[in-house]
Amino acid sequence: MYFRTCIHCGAHLDPGESCDCRDKKDDAAPLQRERHPAKSSTGSLTGQQPDVKLEKFYFTYGTGGQPFFGGWTEVDAPDSHAACAAFRAYHPDKTEGLLNCSSMYDEAHFKQTHMYRHGNFGYRCHETITLRRMLHND
Repeated sequence: MYFRTCIHCGAHLDPGESCDCRDKKDDAAPLQRERHPAKSSTGSLTGQQPDVKLEKFYFTYGTGGQPFFGGWTEVDAPDSHAACAAFRAYHPDKTEGLLNCSSMYDEAHFKQTHMYRHGNFGYRCHETITLRRMLHND
């Protein structure tokens, strides 16, 4: 199945479908609305203060043309926008605006998949990308 991912909110869009996330001022994007508590960190590269709550996002892979065969990459980030930016830092888009993976899930949705329980094409997590900031007292 072919789809593209909105570069602003991470929503999965059908070919030709446009995302309305930037039209809505009061409504959060779908992945942002469905946030779930996550672990603390020592900070983030987004400039936020230490103890920012990080969420886990999963970027899955298919059978070819992507950074890995099967499995997934886990990204710990404060929100889906930061997760996509971190993923793109290591795995740039092949086509502008399309993530270089099969799909992206927040933790709650990923845990409902067959992949979470049994793996994806025989593979599980290949790597973890974490946004973190450490302050040093010099």
